[in-house]
Amino acid sequence: MIKVLKKAFDIIEFISRHNGQPVLPAEIVEKIKLNQATSIRILKDLVELGYLEQISRQKGYVLGPMSFWVAGGKKYKNELSRRADPFILECARESGQSVLLATNLVERRFILAHYNMNPHFNVDVDEPWYEDIYVTATGRILMAYMPEKDLDILLRKCGLPEESIWQGAGTREGLNEELRKIRESGLVSFVKNQKSTLFIMSRPVFKGSEFVAALGMSVPLAELDQKGTPFYLECLKECARKISAEISIVSSIG
Repeated sequence: MIKVLKKAFDIIEFISRHNGQPVLPAEIVEKIKLNQATSIRILKDLVELGYLEQISRQKGYVLGPMSFWVAGGKKYKNELSRRADPFILECARESGQSVLLATNLVERRFILAHYNMNPHFNVDVDEPWYEDIYVTATGRILMAYMPEKDLDILLRKCGLPEESIWQGAGTREGLNEELRKIRESGLVSFVKNQKSTLFIMSRPVFKGSEFVAALGMSVPLAELDQKGTPFYLECLKECARKISAEISIVSSIG
């Protein structure tokens, strides 16, 4: 077990030296001196734990969010969060509410950036990840744009949502229809549950045509009528548009 643990740390250290460039499994096998079966098993475990992220079978692995959280330094998906940050702050100030940007690693929701400008509403996002995909607006947006294989993994681990949590999504057919409607509208908005005092909403963020993150806002129900639901929905929509435009800019030379 100790030898396997040592190899796991060797893999993380090796990938960390590539400064965000994906590392292929063959490179890891050669460098760490592992047989392929053991390497694949360790890589799979590290991805599930969040210490690595598999970009694709062709491109290989980069450090995952837990590696950045443990290090306490540079942020996970730093370029995305850095470029989105001023727009999230602007949206939080304009709305006077809590606004965040989230991404996922299958069943986990990671907060990339967050601002809360509501002095009467305390929001705690100090954890590296949250297992609340079904009950959050950003979680449902993340599910709607999740690759089919990741959605299958999520459902195997967590089961289908309970009807009391997500009406209409209690069967696989119902869930697929709910996710289709989310993709079609580009919006999730609901009162979190019958006992909640929050109206939550989320919109997708794209880099070109590629989905990259979910932008979310939380508004206490007691304050919803002050500016009106359409105001908050439009504020979030405009913020998502600005972030998408910013990260989709293509720089070219020559």
